[in-house]
Amino acid sequence: MIGIYNIVINGETPGSIVVNGNVIEGTYKQGALTPAVGEWINGHGCESYPAGIDPHVHDRWGEPEREDTEHLEAACIEGGVGTIVVMPNTKPPYDRAEQTTARLSGFNTINVLAWMAATRTNYNERCEVHRFFPGLIPGSKLMMASTNNPETLVDDDLSQRRILEENADIGCITTIHAEAEDLINRNRLDYQRMSRQLMVAHHCKVRASPVEVEGIRRILNIHRDVGGRIHIAHVSTVGGIELILDAKARGQLVTFETCPHYWMLNDSWIERQNGGDYKMNPALRPPAEQQRVFEYFCSGAVDLSATDHAPHPSRLKTLPGLDECPSGVPGVETNIPLVYRLKQRGDISAKQFVDLTSRHAAQILGLNKGELKAGFDADIILLDPRKTETLADDRIKSKCGWTPYRGEEVSPVALMIVGGQIVKNDLDRQ
Repeated sequence: MIGIYNIVINGETPGSIVVNGNVIEGTYKQGALTPAVGEWINGHGCESYPAGIDPHVHDRWGEPEREDTEHLEAACIEGGVGTIVVMPNTKPPYDRAEQTTARLSGFNTINVLAWMAATRTNYNERCEVHRFFPGLIPGSKLMMASTNNPETLVDDDLSQRRILEENADIGCITTIHAEAEDLINRNRLDYQRMSRQLMVAHHCKVRASPVEVEGIRRILNIHRDVGGRIHIAHVSTVGGIELILDAKARGQLVTFETCPHYWMLNDSWIERQNGGDYKMNPALRPPAEQQRVFEYFCSGAVDLSATDHAPHPSRLKTLPGLDECPSGVPGVETNIPLVYRLKQRGDISAKQFVDLTSRHAAQILGLNKGELKAGFDADIILLDPRKTETLADDRIKSKCGWTPYRGEEVSPVALMIVGGQIVKNDLDRQ
């Protein structure tokens, strides 16, 4: 057994945690009797929380020049993320049952699950995956708008309805990229007529807020009719959040996430010299909308903080053309420190921090994680509120080697345990 003492459990209660095998034996208030432990680790006053769970990670399977398992795993450990769910819009897309073993192999320390692509023709494959791999594949992803490849695009209402009906019948979650492809195409034509050539600076206009709001409106209307469980990814707009909250109030089984870039950055950043670093789908929003998304994030209305970790080499992000410069930013190693900074500032509570980074994701995915309680998986992080580090490109573990949050001051992850195994320890042991 491993014991960690001199810590503040969930940022609130001084005490200790005992790990037995791959589960938590128990948590104990300071001074309480604890079981016999083979190894004690001094937490030096750090705050302990469940390790992060990120349900939206692009591992770039099939594109090793952008990311590989070694670098992704190192990035997760650096950022205190013990569980990820990887996305299917890869090259080639992950849309067949037999890809499961190949896709999830190669990870040595963190827990890896996967979403499977939902296409117009792979109903039988989705059934097979849910039957044989329910613990590894929690559901499938519906791509309402174009992103990494055209094979997974499902942009017509009839097919979207059928996929939601099928997944409701299967009993799996549908996670959704909700943007209206027809509005994107209309905006592209409009700006192309005005500018002749579409550049990176056009991105936030082509994929403006109404594109997402309309996509969310459409999918919620379909979901209201067909039922099942849906999760809407990377929500970036106030209108989208409010539509989802209204649907929740009506009793629809819908959850949603947002990402740090939507409450930290705004569309002015894409006008900068390195604007490609701030190109992602959905796009960044105007400052006033960014501020309101931040307020919703801090209010407890948002279910969880995901990253949409989507790394690309810097050389590609400098390309000036809209279609040349790839969309996506790295984020899996910065999400927890950035959200934790809000807890330190008093913008969110310790409970909200856990809800946003682990507890709610565990509940959505049906995992025995997200709690520092006896019987739960021993996935634990310690954060040191007395130390700060400056985020910088040369410190990033992801293969891309850069971050859109360069220059931000955050507290580091000092210790990480996954499945009862210590995978990171920057503490002095006693």
